[in-house]
Amino acid sequence: MRLGEGKLVSTELKGWLGQVEMDKSVARAEIDRLVDDLPDVLPALGIEVAAQTPEDTVIALPHASD
Repeated sequence: MRLGEGKLVSTELKGWLGQVEMDKSVARAEIDRLVDDLPDVLPALGIEVAAQTPEDTVIALPHASD
C-alpha cells in the first residue's frame, strides 16, 4: 500500500516538475521579448538609449533636471 502511494506521489511530482519547467520556459521567452522591445520603448519614455559595449557596467540615464 505505501509503495503504491509513493509511486503515485512520485508521478504527481514529476508532472508538477514538468509544468514548472514549461512555465519557466514560457516566462524566459516573454522576458527575452520584453528585453528586445525595451530599446524601442525607452525613447518614448524620454530615456535616451546609449550605445553599450560588453565592458559597460553602468547604464547612462538622464538627470531629473534635464
